[in-house]
Amino acid sequence: QPSPAVDIDRISSKLEKLEICVSEEKEKAQSMVRRIDTLKADYSDTEKQTIASTQEGEVLRQRVSRDRNIETSKEESHAKTLANVHNEREAVATLKCSVTDLEKSQQQEKTNDSTTITNQNALISELEKEFEVSKSHLTTENQLLKEMKIAAENAKTCSIEAIQTAHANTEEVKNEFEQAQQKVKEVAASCGSEENQELSDISRAQKILIQDKEAEIEKHTKNHPCLQQIKCSYNATETTEKQASDALSGLRSACEDRIASARKERNDRVEAKTREVIALRKKEEMDVKRAEHEAAQEAQRLKNEKLKRIAKQEAIRRSEIEAEEARRLEMERELELEEQKNAEAELAEKNRVEEEERRAR
Repeated sequence: QPSPAVDIDRISSKLEKLEICVSEEKEKAQSMVRRIDTLKADYSDTEKQTIASTQEGEVLRQRVSRDRNIETSKEESHAKTLANVHNEREAVATLKCSVTDLEKSQQQEKTNDSTTITNQNALISELEKEFEVSKSHLTTENQLLKEMKIAAENAKTCSIEAIQTAHANTEEVKNEFEQAQQKVKEVAASCGSEENQELSDISRAQKILIQDKEAEIEKHTKNHPCLQQIKCSYNATETTEKQASDALSGLRSACEDRIASARKERNDRVEAKTREVIALRKKEEMDVKRAEHEAAQEAQRLKNEKLKRIAKQEAIRRSEIEAEEARRLEMERELELEEQKNAEAELAEKNRVEEEERRAR
Protein backbone atom coordinates (compact mmCIF):
# COMPACT_ATOMS: atom_id res chain seq x y z
CA GLN A 1 0.00 0.00 0.00
CA PRO A 2 1.47 3.41 -0.98
CA SER A 3 2.58 5.83 1.69
CA PRO A 4 0.76 9.13 2.41
CA ALA A 5 3.70 11.15 1.03
CA VAL A 6 3.34 9.43 -2.35
CA ASP A 7 -0.41 10.13 -2.28
CA ILE A 8 0.27 13.79 -1.50
CA ASP A 9 2.75 14.04 -4.40
CA ARG A 10 0.32 12.38 -6.74
CA ILE A 11 -2.50 14.65 -5.64
CA SER A 12 -0.22 17.71 -6.01
CA SER A 13 0.73 16.67 -9.55
CA LYS A 14 -2.91 16.15 -10.38
CA LEU A 15 -3.76 19.55 -8.93
CA GLU A 16 -1.00 21.17 -11.03
CA LYS A 17 -2.30 19.38 -14.13
CA LEU A 18 -5.82 20.52 -13.25
CA GLU A 19 -4.55 24.13 -12.79
CA ILE A 20 -2.84 23.93 -16.18
CA CYS A 21 -6.04 22.61 -17.71
CA VAL A 22 -8.06 25.34 -15.98
CA SER A 23 -5.65 28.04 -17.27
CA GLU A 24 -5.85 26.57 -20.78
CA GLU A 25 -9.64 26.51 -20.53
CA LYS A 26 -9.57 30.09 -19.33
CA GLU A 27 -7.42 31.09 -22.32
CA LYS A 28 -9.80 29.21 -24.61
CA ALA A 29 -12.75 30.92 -22.98
CA GLN A 30 -11.08 34.33 -23.36
CA SER A 31 -10.29 33.49 -26.98
CA MET A 32 -13.93 32.55 -27.48
CA VAL A 33 -15.03 35.79 -25.82
CA ARG A 34 -12.72 37.75 -28.11
CA ARG A 35 -14.03 35.84 -31.10
CA ILE A 36 -17.60 36.48 -29.97
CA ASP A 37 -16.76 40.20 -29.62
CA THR A 38 -15.27 40.15 -33.13
CA LEU A 39 -18.37 38.40 -34.46
CA LYS A 40 -20.55 40.94 -32.69
CA ALA A 41 -18.52 43.79 -34.23
CA ASP A 42 -18.75 42.12 -37.65
CA TYR A 43 -22.47 41.60 -37.16
CA SER A 44 -22.84 45.23 -36.10
CA ASP A 45 -20.90 46.36 -39.17
CA THR A 46 -22.98 44.06 -41.38
CA GLU A 47 -26.14 45.36 -39.79
CA LYS A 48 -24.98 48.93 -40.35
CA GLN A 49 -24.12 48.14 -43.96
CA THR A 50 -27.53 46.48 -44.40
CA ILE A 51 -29.24 49.52 -42.93
CA ALA A 52 -27.13 51.78 -45.14
CA SER A 53 -27.96 49.66 -48.19
CA THR A 54 -31.64 49.75 -47.25
CA GLN A 55 -31.46 53.49 -46.84
CA GLU A 56 -29.64 53.83 -50.17
CA GLY A 57 -32.31 51.68 -51.81
CA GLU A 58 -35.00 53.80 -50.25
CA VAL A 59 -33.21 56.92 -51.44
CA LEU A 60 -32.93 55.46 -54.92
CA ARG A 61 -36.65 54.54 -54.89
CA GLN A 62 -37.50 58.02 -53.71
CA ARG A 63 -35.26 59.50 -56.40
CA VAL A 64 -36.92 57.36 -59.08
CA SER A 65 -40.33 58.32 -57.78
CA ARG A 66 -39.30 61.96 -57.68
CA ASP A 67 -37.96 61.75 -61.24
CA ARG A 68 -41.22 60.20 -62.37
CA ASN A 69 -43.16 62.91 -60.57
CA ILE A 70 -40.93 65.51 -62.17
CA GLU A 71 -41.51 64.03 -65.61
CA THR A 72 -45.24 63.95 -65.04
CA SER A 73 -45.30 67.46 -63.60
CA LYS A 74 -43.14 69.00 -66.33
CA GLU A 75 -46.00 69.21 -68.73
CA GLU A 76 -48.24 70.55 -66.00
CA SER A 77 -45.66 73.14 -64.93
CA HIS A 78 -44.85 74.29 -68.50
CA ALA A 79 -47.52 76.94 -68.34
CA LYS A 80 -46.15 78.19 -65.07
CA THR A 81 -42.56 78.21 -66.32
CA LEU A 82 -42.85 81.42 -68.25
CA ALA A 83 -44.47 83.15 -65.29
CA ASN A 84 -41.79 81.74 -63.05
CA VAL A 85 -39.15 83.02 -65.44
CA HIS A 86 -40.65 86.46 -65.20
CA ASN A 87 -40.82 86.19 -61.43
CA GLU A 88 -37.28 84.93 -61.34
CA ARG A 89 -36.12 87.88 -63.37
CA GLU A 90 -37.81 90.16 -60.90
CA ALA A 91 -36.18 88.19 -58.11
CA VAL A 92 -32.82 88.61 -59.86
CA ALA A 93 -33.41 92.33 -60.04
CA THR A 94 -34.31 92.29 -56.35
CA LEU A 95 -31.16 90.33 -55.57
CA LYS A 96 -29.11 92.82 -57.53
CA CYS A 97 -30.68 95.62 -55.51
CA SER A 98 -29.87 93.65 -52.35
CA VAL A 99 -26.29 93.22 -53.52
CA THR A 100 -26.10 96.96 -54.20
CA ASP A 101 -27.49 97.69 -50.73
CA LEU A 102 -24.98 95.23 -49.28
CA GLU A 103 -22.12 96.98 -51.07
CA LYS A 104 -23.39 100.31 -49.77
CA SER A 105 -23.53 98.91 -46.24
CA GLN A 106 -20.00 97.55 -46.65
CA GLN A 107 -18.86 100.98 -47.80
CA GLN A 108 -20.59 102.51 -44.78
CA GLU A 109 -18.83 99.97 -42.54
CA LYS A 110 -15.51 100.89 -44.12
CA THR A 111 -16.28 104.55 -43.40
CA ASN A 112 -17.17 103.64 -39.82
CA ASP A 113 -13.93 101.65 -39.57
CA SER A 114 -11.94 104.63 -40.80
CA THR A 115 -13.73 106.80 -38.22
CA THR A 116 -12.91 104.23 -35.53
CA ILE A 117 -9.27 104.18 -36.62
CA THR A 118 -9.21 108.01 -36.48
CA ASN A 119 -10.64 107.92 -32.97
CA GLN A 120 -8.08 105.31 -31.96
CA ASN A 121 -5.30 107.46 -33.38
CA ALA A 122 -6.64 110.40 -31.38
CA LEU A 123 -6.66 108.19 -28.27
CA ILE A 124 -3.08 107.15 -29.02
CA SER A 125 -2.13 110.82 -29.34
CA GLU A 126 -3.71 111.55 -25.96
CA LEU A 127 -1.82 108.65 -24.42
CA GLU A 128 1.42 109.96 -25.94
CA LYS A 129 0.66 113.40 -24.49
CA GLU A 130 0.07 111.82 -21.06
CA PHE A 131 3.36 109.98 -21.45
CA GLU A 132 5.11 113.27 -22.28
CA VAL A 133 3.55 114.84 -19.16
CA SER A 134 4.81 111.93 -17.06
CA LYS A 135 8.22 112.33 -18.69
CA SER A 136 8.23 116.07 -17.84
CA HIS A 137 7.33 115.19 -14.22
CA LEU A 138 10.26 112.80 -14.10
CA THR A 139 12.48 115.54 -15.55
CA THR A 140 11.30 117.93 -12.82
CA GLU A 141 12.02 115.31 -10.16
CA ASN A 142 15.48 114.77 -11.63
CA GLN A 143 16.05 118.56 -11.50
CA LEU A 144 15.01 118.56 -7.83
CA LEU A 145 17.43 115.72 -7.21
CA LYS A 146 20.21 117.72 -8.87
CA GLU A 147 19.32 120.75 -6.69
CA MET A 148 19.46 118.58 -3.58
CA LYS A 149 22.85 117.26 -4.71
CA ILE A 150 24.02 120.89 -5.11
CA ALA A 151 22.71 121.64 -1.61
CA ALA A 152 24.64 118.64 -0.30
CA GLU A 153 27.79 119.94 -2.02
CA ASN A 154 27.21 123.37 -0.45
CA ALA A 155 26.81 121.72 2.95
CA LYS A 156 30.03 119.84 2.32
CA THR A 157 31.75 123.16 1.44
CA CYS A 158 30.39 124.70 4.66
CA SER A 159 31.75 121.73 6.60
CA ILE A 160 35.17 122.21 4.96
CA GLU A 161 35.08 125.94 5.82
CA ALA A 162 34.16 125.06 9.42
CA ILE A 163 37.09 122.64 9.54
CA GLN A 164 39.41 125.32 8.15
CA THR A 165 38.08 127.78 10.78
CA ALA A 166 38.75 125.19 13.48
CA HIS A 167 42.29 124.77 12.13
CA ALA A 168 42.75 128.55 12.22
CA ASN A 169 41.49 128.66 15.81
CA THR A 170 43.93 125.87 16.61
CA GLU A 171 46.76 127.92 15.08
CA GLU A 172 45.70 130.92 17.18
CA VAL A 173 45.74 128.74 20.31
CA LYS A 174 49.18 127.45 19.36
CA ASN A 175 50.40 131.03 18.92
CA GLU A 176 48.94 131.99 22.30
CA PHE A 177 50.65 128.94 23.80
CA GLU A 178 53.98 129.95 22.25
CA GLN A 179 53.53 133.53 23.52
CA ALA A 180 52.77 132.20 27.01
CA GLN A 181 55.81 129.95 26.82
CA GLN A 182 57.91 132.95 25.77
CA LYS A 183 56.52 134.89 28.71
CA VAL A 184 57.37 132.02 31.03
CA LYS A 185 60.90 131.98 29.61
CA GLU A 186 61.17 135.74 30.13
CA VAL A 187 59.90 135.37 33.70
CA ALA A 188 62.38 132.58 34.31
CA ALA A 189 65.15 134.67 32.76
CA SER A 190 64.22 137.68 34.88
CA CYS A 191 64.13 135.52 37.99
CA GLY A 192 67.58 134.20 37.19
CA SER A 193 69.06 137.70 36.76
CA GLU A 194 67.64 138.83 40.12
CA GLU A 195 69.10 135.76 41.81
CA ASN A 196 72.48 136.47 40.25
CA GLN A 197 72.27 140.08 41.43
CA GLU A 198 71.42 138.92 44.94
CA LEU A 199 74.28 136.38 44.90
CA SER A 200 76.73 139.09 43.86
CA ASP A 201 75.46 141.30 46.69
CA ILE A 202 75.82 138.46 49.16
CA SER A 203 79.37 137.79 47.95
CA ARG A 204 80.32 141.38 48.46
CA ALA A 205 78.72 141.40 51.93
CA GLN A 206 80.49 138.17 52.84
CA LYS A 207 83.82 139.61 51.70
CA ILE A 208 83.21 142.72 53.81
CA LEU A 209 82.12 140.63 56.81
CA ILE A 210 85.13 138.31 56.40
CA GLN A 211 87.42 141.25 56.36
CA ASP A 212 85.68 142.86 59.40
CA LYS A 213 84.54 139.99 61.55
CA GLU A 214 85.70 136.53 60.52
CA ALA A 215 84.57 135.04 63.82
CA GLU A 216 81.10 136.50 63.66
CA ILE A 217 80.73 135.29 60.06
CA GLU A 218 81.71 131.78 61.13
CA LYS A 219 79.37 131.97 64.14
CA HIS A 220 76.29 133.44 62.48
CA THR A 221 76.56 132.03 58.91
CA LYS A 222 73.47 129.87 59.13
CA ASN A 223 71.25 132.63 60.53
CA HIS A 224 72.43 135.40 58.27
CA PRO A 225 69.44 137.41 56.82
CA CYS A 226 70.95 137.41 53.33
CA LEU A 227 70.94 133.65 53.32
CA GLN A 228 67.29 133.70 54.39
CA GLN A 229 66.59 136.18 51.58
CA ILE A 230 68.38 133.91 49.11
CA LYS A 231 66.30 130.93 50.28
CA CYS A 232 63.12 132.93 49.99
CA SER A 233 64.11 134.14 46.51
CA TYR A 234 64.95 130.56 45.48
CA ASN A 235 61.64 129.26 46.83
CA ALA A 236 59.81 132.07 45.07
CA THR A 237 61.59 131.20 41.84
CA GLU A 238 60.60 127.51 42.19
CA THR A 239 57.00 128.52 42.94
CA THR A 240 56.96 130.81 39.90
CA GLU A 241 58.38 128.07 37.70
CA LYS A 242 55.82 125.57 39.02
CA GLN A 243 52.97 128.02 38.45
CA ALA A 244 54.24 128.73 34.95
CA SER A 245 54.50 124.97 34.26
CA ASP A 246 51.00 124.39 35.64
CA ALA A 247 49.67 127.31 33.57
CA LEU A 248 51.47 125.92 30.52
CA SER A 249 50.01 122.42 31.14
CA GLY A 250 46.53 123.88 31.63
CA LEU A 251 46.89 125.93 28.47
CA ARG A 252 48.09 122.85 26.57
CA SER A 253 45.18 120.76 27.92
CA ALA A 254 42.71 123.51 27.04
CA CYS A 255 44.15 123.73 23.52
CA GLU A 256 44.01 119.95 23.07
CA ASP A 257 40.46 119.88 24.43
CA ARG A 258 39.41 122.66 22.09
CA ILE A 259 41.09 120.91 19.13
CA ALA A 260 39.48 117.54 20.02
CA SER A 261 36.10 119.21 20.54
CA ALA A 262 36.36 121.06 17.21
CA ARG A 263 37.48 117.87 15.43
CA LYS A 264 34.64 115.84 17.02
CA GLU A 265 32.09 118.53 16.20
CA ARG A 266 33.38 118.69 12.63
CA ASN A 267 33.28 114.89 12.24
CA ASP A 268 29.79 114.69 13.74
CA ARG A 269 28.55 117.45 11.47
CA VAL A 270 30.16 115.84 8.41
CA GLU A 271 28.76 112.40 9.31
CA ALA A 272 25.28 113.82 9.92
CA LYS A 273 25.37 115.73 6.66
CA THR A 274 26.69 112.63 4.84
CA ARG A 275 23.92 110.46 6.31
CA GLU A 276 21.36 113.07 5.37
CA VAL A 277 22.69 113.31 1.82
CA ILE A 278 22.78 109.50 1.47
CA ALA A 279 19.24 109.21 2.83
CA LEU A 280 18.02 111.93 0.47
CA ARG A 281 19.79 110.30 -2.46
CA LYS A 282 18.32 106.90 -1.64
CA LYS A 283 14.87 108.42 -1.19
CA GLU A 284 15.12 110.29 -4.48
CA GLU A 285 16.38 107.17 -6.28
CA MET A 286 13.52 105.11 -4.83
CA ASP A 287 11.00 107.80 -5.80
CA VAL A 288 12.42 107.99 -9.32
CA LYS A 289 12.43 104.19 -9.69
CA ARG A 290 8.90 103.94 -8.32
CA ALA A 291 7.71 106.73 -10.64
CA GLU A 292 9.40 105.08 -13.62
CA HIS A 293 7.92 101.70 -12.68
CA GLU A 294 4.44 103.16 -12.23
CA ALA A 295 4.73 105.08 -15.50
CA ALA A 296 5.89 101.92 -17.31
CA GLN A 297 3.06 99.87 -15.78
CA GLU A 298 0.51 102.52 -16.69
CA ALA A 299 1.84 102.78 -20.24
CA GLN A 300 1.86 98.98 -20.58
CA ARG A 301 -1.67 98.76 -19.16
CA LEU A 302 -2.95 101.43 -21.54
CA LYS A 303 -1.14 99.75 -24.42
CA ASN A 304 -2.63 96.35 -23.54
CA GLU A 305 -6.11 97.83 -23.20
CA LYS A 306 -5.73 99.61 -26.52
CA LEU A 307 -4.46 96.43 -28.22
CA LYS A 308 -7.28 94.38 -26.71
CA ARG A 309 -9.85 96.94 -27.79
CA ILE A 310 -8.39 97.11 -31.31
CA ALA A 311 -8.22 93.31 -31.55
CA LYS A 312 -11.81 92.98 -30.34
CA GLN A 313 -13.06 95.58 -32.81
CA GLU A 314 -11.01 94.00 -35.58
CA ALA A 315 -12.42 90.55 -34.76
CA ILE A 316 -15.99 91.92 -34.72
CA ARG A 317 -15.42 93.76 -37.98
CA ARG A 318 -13.81 90.68 -39.57
CA SER A 319 -16.65 88.42 -38.45
CA GLU A 320 -19.22 90.88 -39.78
CA ILE A 321 -17.38 91.16 -43.10
CA GLU A 322 -17.08 87.37 -43.32
CA ALA A 323 -20.78 86.98 -42.54
CA GLU A 324 -21.71 89.56 -45.16
CA GLU A 325 -19.36 87.90 -47.64
CA ALA A 326 -20.93 84.52 -46.89
CA ARG A 327 -24.41 85.98 -47.34
CA ARG A 328 -23.35 87.60 -50.59
CA LEU A 329 -21.82 84.36 -51.88
CA GLU A 330 -24.93 82.45 -50.86
CA MET A 331 -27.11 84.93 -52.67
CA GLU A 332 -24.89 84.74 -55.75
CA ARG A 333 -24.98 80.95 -55.57
CA GLU A 334 -28.77 80.98 -55.31
CA LEU A 335 -28.90 83.42 -58.19
CA GLU A 336 -26.66 81.20 -60.31
CA LEU A 337 -28.78 78.15 -59.43
CA GLU A 338 -31.94 79.98 -60.38
CA GLU A 339 -30.40 81.13 -63.64
CA GLN A 340 -29.21 77.58 -64.33
CA LYS A 341 -32.67 76.22 -63.59
CA ASN A 342 -34.24 78.79 -65.85
CA ALA A 343 -31.76 77.98 -68.63
CA GLU A 344 -32.45 74.27 -68.23
CA ALA A 345 -36.19 74.90 -68.26
CA GLU A 346 -35.92 77.06 -71.35
CA LEU A 347 -33.76 74.44 -73.06
CA ALA A 348 -36.20 71.69 -72.13
CA GLU A 349 -39.10 73.78 -73.35
CA LYS A 350 -37.26 74.52 -76.60
CA ASN A 351 -36.50 70.81 -77.08
CA ARG A 352 -40.09 69.90 -76.35
CA VAL A 353 -41.37 72.47 -78.86
CA GLU A 354 -38.92 71.23 -81.46
CA GLU A 355 -39.99 67.65 -80.76
CA GLU A 356 -43.66 68.58 -81.13
CA GLU A 357 -42.91 70.41 -84.35
CA ARG A 358 -40.97 67.38 -85.59
CA ARG A 359 -43.88 65.10 -84.72
CA ALA A 360 -46.32 67.50 -86.37
CA ARG A 361 -44.28 67.43 -89.57
